[in-house]
Amino acid sequence: MQSNADELYNTKLSQPGVNDLVIIYRSILRHKFYIIGFTIAILILVFFILQIVTPIYRSSAQILIKAENAKVFDIEELFTIGKTKEYFNTQVEIIKSRETMLRVIKEQKLWNAPDFDPRTKVQRGVKPESWLDSFGISSGPNAKELNEDQLTEMVVTEFEKKMRVVPVKLSQLVIVSFESEDPKLSQTIANAIATIYITNDRDSKFKMVKEINNWLNNRLEGLRTNLMNAETALQSYREKNGIIDIDGSVQSIQAEQISGISDQLTQARVKKAELEGAYFQINQIKNGDYSSVPAVMKNELVMSSRKHQSEMKSQISEIRTRYGSDHPKMIAAVSELRSAKNDTKTQMALAVNSLKREYQIANSTVATLKRELIRAKSSLQTINRTDTGTGVLQRDVDSQRQIYETFLNRAKETGNTSGLQNPVARIVDEAALGKKVKPKKAIILIASLLISLLIGSIAAIWRERADNTIKGPWDAEMKLGVPVLTSLPVHDLKKGANIAELVVSEAGSLFAEGIRTASTGIPLDNLEASHKVILITSSVAGEGKTTFALNLAVSFSSSKKVLLIDGDMRRPNITKSAGIQSPKSGLVDVLMGQSDLRSVIINIPGTKLSILPVGLLPTSPIDLIRSDGFKQTIDKFREHFDLIIIDSPPVGLVSDAIAYLPLVDAAIYVVKCMDTRTPVIDQGIKQILSHGTNLIGIVLNKLDFKLAQLYYGEYTPYSKYGYKSYGYSTDNAHNEPI
Repeated sequence: MQSNADELYNTKLSQPGVNDLVIIYRSILRHKFYIIGFTIAILILVFFILQIVTPIYRSSAQILIKAENAKVFDIEELFTIGKTKEYFNTQVEIIKSRETMLRVIKEQKLWNAPDFDPRTKVQRGVKPESWLDSFGISSGPNAKELNEDQLTEMVVTEFEKKMRVVPVKLSQLVIVSFESEDPKLSQTIANAIATIYITNDRDSKFKMVKEINNWLNNRLEGLRTNLMNAETALQSYREKNGIIDIDGSVQSIQAEQISGISDQLTQARVKKAELEGAYFQINQIKNGDYSSVPAVMKNELVMSSRKHQSEMKSQISEIRTRYGSDHPKMIAAVSELRSAKNDTKTQMALAVNSLKREYQIANSTVATLKRELIRAKSSLQTINRTDTGTGVLQRDVDSQRQIYETFLNRAKETGNTSGLQNPVARIVDEAALGKKVKPKKAIILIASLLISLLIGSIAAIWRERADNTIKGPWDAEMKLGVPVLTSLPVHDLKKGANIAELVVSEAGSLFAEGIRTASTGIPLDNLEASHKVILITSSVAGEGKTTFALNLAVSFSSSKKVLLIDGDMRRPNITKSAGIQSPKSGLVDVLMGQSDLRSVIINIPGTKLSILPVGLLPTSPIDLIRSDGFKQTIDKFREHFDLIIIDSPPVGLVSDAIAYLPLVDAAIYVVKCMDTRTPVIDQGIKQILSHGTNLIGIVLNKLDFKLAQLYYGEYTPYSKYGYKSYGYSTDNAHNEPI
């Protein structure tokens, strides 16, 4: 199988078919016992706390605030805010006012009640007012020396916390409630608040009315004097200026006269304008022919004469046709026509003279009316100047009279106390004996249950999110972007078992199947070309790379000639893990020229597997790995073996593994599930890929398949539909983990 791990690394994979909600659900499911235990502990704690908490009782009285404010003395502007929502809200705030609370506290002497007594709060476990009190040093007056006012001030804050005033929606009802440890006290205080609210309103109105009445009586004397002085001044001014008209009739008559003159002047100007055009036309005619002047031609006499002239012309034409020009009738008709023409000229002359006279009269009328209008206006201005002082004094008199009459009416109204008894509200339902309202055990327990479950679930999810180890194949591909070659389960060795022979001794186990899967994932057809030399490494020690390398070599040795090189020159472990006695010489001895290559290679009897141990531990392993002798040795191995597997040190601890990379064809990265942190693995993979080495994939070692089922669900290779149903199981394992 050709690996494209470097491409996958640049494009992270996502877990197929699993969304965030499913992941959250599985996280909670994995920690369900911790969540349930935490929830039970919280519920037990809350239950015991509820048993020792003092119960609180609440009693409520219902008040009806009247929509129509009481008309005390009928002075609405002094008492009525309005039949509005603002008025209702104002009354609610008055009920909650400090004045109401102080009066209730004093009347009921609440400082003697156990709930409120400030003198016993230290004995009842209440924190002292200051740090001096805790040492017995008084930071204020002695409790035994407190007067009623001081006690009231100390109680009012606690009283306000326990009082509730709630308006009922879409009504004029208000519910007044009070809470106390004593059910009887809660009833008493709730009724007292309602009663004192109504009493306070009545007392405040009575006090206000009394003050207003005294003020009105004092003001009336002064207003009466002011009115008399204003009237005297007005009369003196009239007598001095000889003013008789007191209603302004002179001004009205004069104004009407000016209006009439203005109308006449307008009409005269219109008539003058009409005659002026004809007058100018007449003056321009010098030959005496006024037939072109419309005003002359429209004269009735001129029109009648012209009509007669026209009739005579028609008659002459008819006689000439019938009798001829010399007939007597013809002569008479001609004479009559001549007479008609003369008459027309005469009438036109008369009309012209009449138009001239009318124009002159109209012009004279306009001039006369202008003079008359100027005279009338001058007369009115004189009257106005004289009457200005009278108006000022008259207004002063009217103003003083209005003020005096207003105060007089108010004073009379304050004398009528019939409206004083109208209350602002009434009690609809008196408070009954207090009912237990706190603590609400059922609600608190349910809330505690839900909150503790929520906190436990959040803690479980946070723990999962904070755990950045690899939990399974999909998790590895999603976080690392590298394909998983195989997954090896948690395996417990039987006593005396050899880890190098697991793939053979337990051929039916999940571990053996995982090794075979890995060997299948490495393409054998291209073995000589691309995967001849394979490096096995990991991030840190203890991830099982040596066990995997041994069993992978054993698996391939059934059909291929395999050489397993112990490349960890600092902590070699191949021979020990394979159950072979550690030789005195090995790879290092060969590279240093102290031993022959054939003498140090260990051939496993009955297999095609050979093992090359480290031998003498060098002082500088990396120099040997980078030496030409080591490269030449690897080249020789390529000629004699089908597959060469190098078990290198962890890439995250020393640089030896990086030094092997130029000598190998591919690498396999071993990761221990639920142990090694993802950033550490990620860094190791980056180092391998940065050298251009082909990373075949990663091997997930020590995977708990049962736990993986919780991570990935039942429809996975790790569920009941997976390895168990196919005959694989690890239930017969012993307690010697590898």
